[in-house]
Amino acid sequence: MASIVSAGTTSGTSLNLSADTSGVLQLATNGTGTSGLPTLGLADAVINVSGTGYRLAQASLPASVTLSARRVGDTAATGTLNIANSAINDGYSEKLVGTIGAAPAGFTVSAPATTGLIAAGGSESRTVSLSTATAGTFGGNVNIALASDGTGTSGFGALSIGSADVALSGKVYTPAVAQLNTAVISFGIVRKGDVVGSQSVEVKNNAGSTPLNDTMAASMGAVSSGFTSSGGVSGLGAGASGSGTLIVGLDTAAAGIFNGSATVDFLSQNGDMTDLALAGLHVALSGQVNDIAKPLFNKTGGAGSFGCVGQVCTLDFGNLLVGSGISSNTLALTNDVSGPAADDLLGGFNLAFLGLFVDSGFGTVNLAPGGSLGPLMLSFDALNEGLFSGSFLFSGLSHYAGLTDLVLDDITVNLRANVVRQGAAPEPGTIAMILLAAGIALGARRRQQRMH
Repeated sequence: MASIVSAGTTSGTSLNLSADTSGVLQLATNGTGTSGLPTLGLADAVINVSGTGYRLAQASLPASVTLSARRVGDTAATGTLNIANSAINDGYSEKLVGTIGAAPAGFTVSAPATTGLIAAGGSESRTVSLSTATAGTFGGNVNIALASDGTGTSGFGALSIGSADVALSGKVYTPAVAQLNTAVISFGIVRKGDVVGSQSVEVKNNAGSTPLNDTMAASMGAVSSGFTSSGGVSGLGAGASGSGTLIVGLDTAAAGIFNGSATVDFLSQNGDMTDLALAGLHVALSGQVNDIAKPLFNKTGGAGSFGCVGQVCTLDFGNLLVGSGISSNTLALTNDVSGPAADDLLGGFNLAFLGLFVDSGFGTVNLAPGGSLGPLMLSFDALNEGLFSGSFLFSGLSHYAGLTDLVLDDITVNLRANVVRQGAAPEPGTIAMILLAAGIALGARRRQQRMH
């Protein structure tokens, strides 16, 4: 823009030039109002301009800080809040200052609240913590006021460049509390080989209801000898009870008095954390498995022979000479079980089919485990020649107070005596086979008679 400046005066018009640029000022002399001469160009004047420009700091903050889940009473959950100056680090960027406001409920942010001067490319961090004193889902924003500061760069004072919110979040769970609703199980008294029903174990998550709770799972663990255990239950919320498939049983394969325990193992669970193993609890178990009474005949005296096949026994007086007099053999009946976990043996004899054999000592049977009745004497007088036979039957019950008496299989004892004259003994093997077959048939007829 042209401007006439009189001699000895200063132009009232200013010229605007940008930093780091240069300009050329065109000059001319003009005779208007003085010499009247026309305008005459003069040499141009060159004007050099210089200056330094600085950028404002540029803040870089996370949008959110999410803390790992915790359980009530755990060490506090922690995370990092990083405040960075992402301006170009070329010496012409101002420094960043951040001032951290109040943290939302449950959270704390480590001091100091105001950062130092964060140079371009640098950062400062603060630790964000979540208290585990109370269960719940926690969240909220923490506001950070931001300023660009020229200390050490432009020399300008702090200039607000706004603020930013950082979202904080975290969870604190109340752990499950294990409780046994079934503390004692007794299977009572049963007999060996009985089928005994299993019994359920009920458990409870005894934790109080809070804004955020673990669920509880339970499973059967170790169990004492004589018992069995299996199964589990899961997903029990605060205050809930259940048994699921938690069961214990009594093994009746072996007799004995059994006292022990079954361990129940527990887990506290939620979808955000590793399962927490809780202390196992123990169910007290008891049960008694009785041996069934077992009648057993043994020969205790006399010259004859005795043996049993299954439920049929034979007492053979052997070959006797005519007129040799009375021969006797003795037997004993034993309840062939032992120990406190066993039934008594009750029963009686049917002596109606003894024939020419004479009994002594036979009576009502009431034998404790290991007890014996005897001598049971059987005698025969060899008056006449011939093969003589007879038999008796024992009918027994397995008895224990509180249990229903168990009917045992009958035992048949066949008797034989072969009376011969001197030098006239028959084939003993053939006679024994005939006598054994006859005794079995006789015993079957007697059982049929008793049934009717």
